[in-house]
Amino acid sequence: MRTWGTLLVAAALIAAPTAAHADSADNYTPVDPSGATLAGSVVTGECRNAELWLAYTVTITDPDDVAASTGVATLVIDVPGRSVPVTLGPLTDGSVAGSMRLPAAAGAELRRVAGGGTAATTVNATIQVQPASVPALAYPITLPACGAAPASTVGALAVTGTSGLTPVVGLAGGALIALGSVFALLRLRSRRPH
Repeated sequence: MRTWGTLLVAAALIAAPTAAHADSADNYTPVDPSGATLAGSVVTGECRNAELWLAYTVTITDPDDVAASTGVATLVIDVPGRSVPVTLGPLTDGSVAGSMRLPAAAGAELRRVAGGGTAATTVNATIQVQPASVPALAYPITLPACGAAPASTVGALAVTGTSGLTPVVGLAGGALIALGSVFALLRLRSRRPH
């Protein structure tokens, strides 16, 4: 009976989901923020009825509870020779989330950079909160071309996923369980009187 319990515990440990991770070369979020940060905040571009919309979640992460939890979140899109600010909205209790159509001025600049808007455009963007109670969060964002794109085409998803070793560990764990089951059955069979 103890063998089966051990096998069940081993199977549960192997089958447990692994945590998502970001590639360390991408510097997606800090590992252990020592102060207030916008880590985990994200803005993505998506097409809705042939128009570019921004879906956003901006959250102040403050382990020491010293940063102001109010202010106005702004996305600053950097295009060659110019920065285009887009106001996302006021923070309530340290966060704001929603979606909005990209303002016409920002859309015109992005179409200029994308050569008429026929291809997805990757630009550098910065999420800021004013007054500046936390450091800005800068990252590349891919904005889809929306002229002929189907509704809800999403661009710029976060770099997360499972480790490349997960399938190998799963197969090795499965092999160990099968091997353990065979040994357990052989042991039970050898204990039976003939």
